[in-house]
Amino acid sequence: MKIPHSQQTNIKLLRKASSSRDPEILPKLLSTNPLCKNDLETPSSDGKNALHMACWMGCIDNISLLLSHGCDINAISTGKHNYGKTPIFYAITRGREDVVRYLLNEASVSAESAGDRVNVRIVNNKGQSVYSLAYSHDFSIDILECIRNREAEEGFHSIGEQVGVAAENGIERWLDYSISHSDGCIYGDLDLRFLHRPLSPDDVVKDGIVVNPTTKESRKGNFTKNNPSVNRCNPPNTIHAAEKKRGKERKQMKSLSPDHQVKLKQLWSDVAKSLQENNSWDLFSSLLTIVQFWEESEICLPWIHDAAVRLDFLIEYNGAQIELHQANESSKSILLEAIIFCGSGDRHATLVKRILTKTNTTKGPSLQNNNQMQRHDNECLQMMQQEQFALLWNDIEVALDNHTPHEIYLALIKPIILYDLRSNPNWPQDYGKKLHSVLESKSVSLIDDIMNQVLHLCETSSSRYASLLKRLLNRKIDMSPMDNMDIISPASKSISPVKKHQQLPDAYKHFMKSLQKEAENSRSTDDLPSWNVLKHPYLTSKAEQNHLSLSQAPIFVDTSFELQRLESKLRNLTSTYNSSNGDYHSIQFTQIIAFDSEFYTSDSGDTELATIQFSIIEEGLPSAWVVDLLPTQDEGYHSMTCDLLRWLFFESSSNIIGFSPRHDLHLLSLHLGEDVPKVSSSNIWDMQLLAAHKMAEDTGRGKDNMPGLKSCYSYFNMLPWTLDKAEQCSNWGQRPLSADQLEYAGLDAAVLLVLLSELVRRG
Repeated sequence: MKIPHSQQTNIKLLRKASSSRDPEILPKLLSTNPLCKNDLETPSSDGKNALHMACWMGCIDNISLLLSHGCDINAISTGKHNYGKTPIFYAITRGREDVVRYLLNEASVSAESAGDRVNVRIVNNKGQSVYSLAYSHDFSIDILECIRNREAEEGFHSIGEQVGVAAENGIERWLDYSISHSDGCIYGDLDLRFLHRPLSPDDVVKDGIVVNPTTKESRKGNFTKNNPSVNRCNPPNTIHAAEKKRGKERKQMKSLSPDHQVKLKQLWSDVAKSLQENNSWDLFSSLLTIVQFWEESEICLPWIHDAAVRLDFLIEYNGAQIELHQANESSKSILLEAIIFCGSGDRHATLVKRILTKTNTTKGPSLQNNNQMQRHDNECLQMMQQEQFALLWNDIEVALDNHTPHEIYLALIKPIILYDLRSNPNWPQDYGKKLHSVLESKSVSLIDDIMNQVLHLCETSSSRYASLLKRLLNRKIDMSPMDNMDIISPASKSISPVKKHQQLPDAYKHFMKSLQKEAENSRSTDDLPSWNVLKHPYLTSKAEQNHLSLSQAPIFVDTSFELQRLESKLRNLTSTYNSSNGDYHSIQFTQIIAFDSEFYTSDSGDTELATIQFSIIEEGLPSAWVVDLLPTQDEGYHSMTCDLLRWLFFESSSNIIGFSPRHDLHLLSLHLGEDVPKVSSSNIWDMQLLAAHKMAEDTGRGKDNMPGLKSCYSYFNMLPWTLDKAEQCSNWGQRPLSADQLEYAGLDAAVLLVLLSELVRRG
């Protein structure tokens, strides 16, 4: 049965509020939206409801509130890969002992009075029980004993549908969804009592019950290795979305109906109101409703680009009302806060994030692709733009009738903002002709007192658009082509920065002196890694072609377990650098973390991160990790990767090296939804700058162009081996990645450590 549009909106808003760690958001939503118990328990497209998400994220206040509103403490999720999981499963999966204790004790006491409590006699469709998961996730002994005691209690009746009830070995009244809803994949953390297959010699059994627990000792591989035929990048809902999109193309309409136009206008009014009130939650909610509006329509056009431009227009107009230089920061802040609500895994929320990150406020005007926009233009989109301009010119006529300078000023600013954002190079002429026509129809002259007051407002404003309006009004608008006015939008400028050779910044000098001093204190630089450590490839093909390579395969990180192991290693390397006083002392080479990233072009044409690579020195050799950043159904993994990256790049005092990392950091900022600190103002060091300075110092002349990584390697090594870049332009959006791709990605980070050691060795 299709869920009504209004209920879909409620479900998505409820899911996001329940996932928030802010205890004030969910109560606010429930107090302002009439949600019934059915809304609270209806799952979203991935099969999880609000209580599942609250337990997953670990906010006990939200859990308590949802239970008090009648949510079922034993409600099961219904997704393909999570069928049969109840709220306690999600808390255990994230290792949240406080939530599990609450569900087993306080929540169960209150629920029991209503004839219900946490059911631990459930096996999900993977074959995992509450106990087997809790054991493998190293929960406290008292919790494990509580679960086993709850299993053994007599007279405890399972609730819900009687599916796959097991009666083997005296086990009764269990709900076993691994029989009725198995997804056919291979997992760990299984419950031996419900294995439904003979044990194999490779199976590891712990505590007499838990089969193949995902611990450090027994883990045999991640989901992708165990299930190579399952493509995690194209889950069923993605395929369904693609089929739905093709269906829309076949049913394409030529324009919005009058009812749709009215509805869309109202939706954008809600967005404008949220910006005026500086309310990030309302902004996210309003944009989510707009995304659902377009998804449910049968019109195929680049509405995401159009939505980003409309949002930019509202932001800029809001800034014009309260002075643009004051509004920019607040607008950027509210957009970044709204991005946080988008989370991951939900298609509509992901589309909202795409709109927010396409705006000039978060992305920067120089990144707009006008050619792409023009290629996507069609009759319907052009009609929508014409209608938008018609409304703005109508506002100008109304303002002129009212004879209010402030109102006229704001009305005249509106089309300038929109013309500028639409990047039409001829807009000054179009605007001038149209304005002259409107003024003539209203019998208003540019030398009238009312227009002089408008010019005065332009002069007192610091807005760029006010400056453009003033220049337009001060000319004979209807007679001049304005070719020499230099009114070019930032989006249409081609920026070609000129790189100049400069002195090495003081921070870099201190950084290198600290490393050199540490090497001197150790009495030898021989312990620093040399190029020789990269000429013992584990891949035969690399050795045959004399290509540099790692001595061991990089670790591909795409599970929470591997991510935790990586985070543990990186946290142990935190340097003693004190960023508050700029004291670069005692930086050991083994504390340096090298990073690089690979990116891909998404279906929408955006450039997004595919992987981020890290490398450190362990026992004299570089070790490398390739972290998967593609969208995944595992929201916990996505959350953990973001937490790790925020800690590393925002909070830690780790010394991180990259090679011309500005582009990597920009894409990382878009991925996280907040700006990563710049290279010049943090412990992130540019190896390209260090290498270029040393090369210029050796040759006695400056370098007009900064060297590439391959050029740096060629200059600083004496080996006949080469740095292979064949995989640089390969498809990084595919999964699984090939062995050559993993090698290339890991090596690009590891080679920076050897390059740095060479610079330290040469002084």
